[in-house]
Order: sequence, then C-alpha cells, then structure tokens
Amino acid sequence: MKLSTKMVTLAVTAFAVTACGGGGGGSGSAPMPQNVAPTVSAFASQNLDQDTLASAAFTVSDDGGADALTLSVSSSDTSIVSVDGITLTGSGANRTVSVLPAEDATGRVNIRINAKDAQGNVGSSILPLTVNAVTQSIASYTSATFVKDESDTPAQVSGFTFVQDADDDNTFASLVQ
Repeated sequence: MKLSTKMVTLAVTAFAVTACGGGGGGSGSAPMPQNVAPTVSAFASQNLDQDTLASAAFTVSDDGGADALTLSVSSSDTSIVSVDGITLTGSGANRTVSVLPAEDATGRVNIRINAKDAQGNVGSSILPLTVNAVTQSIASYTSATFVKDESDTPAQVSGFTFVQDADDDNTFASLVQ
C-alpha cells in the first residue's frame, strides 16, 4: 500500500479599511455625547443632640464642571430643620453642608441636596439626620444660664438677653412688672 501526501496551499488576503475625516460623503453622522445628571456623594446617617450644629463634607461632579452646578437644599420636616437652618459652603467638587435644628426640636429628618447642571439635569443625595433629646434639670439649666459673673457673656434665652450686673438693683426690673 502506498500513501500519498498532498500539499495544500492557502492564499490569505488581507483587507484594510481607511476612514477619512471630513467633507461629507458619509451617510451618517457621529453620535453626540449625552449629557448626564450631576452626582452628589452619598451621606452616612448622623445623630446629634438637640440645639447643636451638624456638618458633613460631600463632593459634587458633572461633565460640565462642578463650579457650573447650582445647589439647593430641602428638609423632609421643617419643624425639625427649616431650610433656613441649612447652609452650603465650599466650591468646586468639595462642599460642606451644615445643619442647625430648630430650637428644642427632636426627631428624624432627611436633608436633600440637589445639584442642577446647565442642561437642567438634576442629581441628589440625602443626609439622614436624627436629632436626639437632651435631658437637663431645670436647676442645672438655671444655674448654667443665670449664675454668672459680671464679666461673663450675657445669657440669651428664647430671644431675651440677660446681662448680669450685681451692683444694679434694677437688672431684672424690666422683666418683673
């Protein structure tokens, strides 16, 4: 028996595609990049005692630049934190939100930070906040507020300013009528 071998030759043809850039002639146009909503970084839940200030750092970003964003805030419960009690500071990508609850307010509230770009796209993030009640006896509050030296800073309580003057018999005369 005789074995035969056959050699097969394959021809490979290579193709090259060249794109030309300009002047028309093509049937389609390149897709336009899509503008996406800005981003506001996420917040961790925060707990604070009533009548104290809370601050949280966050970042914003947008394809049009962070400085071009318009930021706004809202509160889910304005009896705990009014919009006037929320302050935004910083510039560029690095920002800070400071929150001062209403006097004697307690409870849970969500602070929403919105970032709006020039095209009207909005991104947002929520700062969950719990304002805890602080128990204080009337005796310790009264002592801390009114038992002061003349050189101490005047005490302010519910919009009234009490100035200590041990030499003046009429220090509280305007209040007692």
